[in-house]
Amino acid sequence: MTRKDLEEKGLNEEQISFIMAENGKDIEKVKSKFADYEELKQSLEKANATLESVKDYDEVKSSVENYKAEILKIQEDSKKQIEQMKIENNIKDFTNKKKFVNDFTRDSINSAIYSELQKAESKGKSIEDLFNSIVKDKENILVDEKKPEPPKTVPMGSQTNDKLAEENQVRAIMGLPPKNA
Repeated sequence: MTRKDLEEKGLNEEQISFIMAENGKDIEKVKSKFADYEELKQSLEKANATLESVKDYDEVKSSVENYKAEILKIQEDSKKQIEQMKIENNIKDFTNKKKFVNDFTRDSINSAIYSELQKAESKGKSIEDLFNSIVKDKENILVDEKKPEPPKTVPMGSQTNDKLAEENQVRAIMGLPPKNA
């Protein structure tokens, strides 16, 4: 997603900046999940150095098998993390198009959708189907743009000032001096 893509969708600069900032936050969260990459890389280098220093063939062979198993596990875990991130990003892309009453609600719905996607009975269902089933018959999840705003009341003290100002305008038209409060 680039600024150009968002501009082509008709978003203004403020909306684009907000979306890009949120996207940046998401990217930083994802980066933090891979913060241990250098540590794993050093661990692998240490393991390789240990392998070279070992002279006993049987010991080397068992060490190699252990390292292979560790590498396979790391690769599997990485694939799972990547798939999880893809799912989370798809959910966020879907829910970012909705107007939630607040961010807490959005995060809760995102989590609920992710949990539903993990269930076997949800296989083949779209994110939209899961979203609709989660929010069905629930209020205060999304902003209701059709709902009228409540009337705004004027503080009692300012009504007197408004009357005085109006009366002073009339007095000025009549050529009379203004009244003081």
